Amino acid sequence: MSQDAAQEIEGVRKAAEQGDAEAQRKLGFCYNNGKGVPQDSAQAVLWYRKAAEQGNDDAREALVPYGMAIRNE
Repeated sequence: MSQDAAQEIEGVRKAAEQGDAEAQRKLGFCYNNGKGVPQDSAQAVLWYRKAAEQGNDDAREALVPYGMAIRNE
């Protein structure tokens, strides 16, 4: 992985850890697809779920193949 890609992933991770829903969805995508991080379905679900709980519709859709649904409150 290039230095730029590693820095980008680290930036996304920091934003996700600070509660940014779109960054959480992106980090879930990275884990789901092994982009810049090792493929890890459990981590993908964790980050998708955090984003979905904040109302991120793309993250909600990403959880469907895992048999999960997060509804709007």
